[in-house]
Amino acid sequence: MLTADVEDTAQLRWWLLAFGDQVEVLKPQELRRNMQETCQNMVGIYGDG
Repeated sequence: MLTADVEDTAQLRWWLLAFGDQVEVLKPQELRRNMQETCQNMVGIYGDG
């Protein structure tokens, strides 16, 4: 587990997404929801259904 105080920027989100399924954002809740929404959108693009 890693804890860090960083600014919420597009670069941070890009960096987190680069880890794919090897990272889970726990807090802050708004960033967690944003990551979830991004992943759901990706499933819509890459999913079989």
